[in-house]
Amino acid sequence: DSVLSKKELRRRGDLASALACESVTSVIRLSLIELLQLDPTTLPLSPDMPSSRLFIEQSGSLQTMNSTNQTRYAFLREEESVSSTLDMLNLLGRALGARKGALFVDACIADLSDHASLLHSDMSLTGKSQVQWLGRWSGLPVLAGKILAAAFSGDG
Repeated sequence: DSVLSKKELRRRGDLASALACESVTSVIRLSLIELLQLDPTTLPLSPDMPSSRLFIEQSGSLQTMNSTNQTRYAFLREEESVSSTLDMLNLLGRALGARKGALFVDACIADLSDHASLLHSDMSLTGKSQVQWLGRWSGLPVLAGKILAAAFSGDG
């Protein structure tokens, strides 16, 4: 029985190593951020606050929003799609494990930082431009959070 568990651990390590390869994680990140783009039109708006500021501040309470059956993602409209995608992220995070999961999350944060630093000072990030930029990259923090939670869940 202990030989089987050592084999299983080795297989998991091989899978995590393959998934953590930079060329693979780059493709995974770019694909999943497209899927996980938040739909800013589903966020509640306040007349006292610009929508972009509310968008950033509300991102911490998205779980509450999802439980009220409001659309959360731009491209995942059906509850089964959302559930399947979140299950897939959970399995990916568990397959990566804590160490490689942390590296994956670090790469997500680096991507977000890189794209933010590419903005030119003369580029306007207010109004429609800001909503477009936030919409394009809003999937990265969602992806990082889900992978981080699963990688450190201790279930794998």
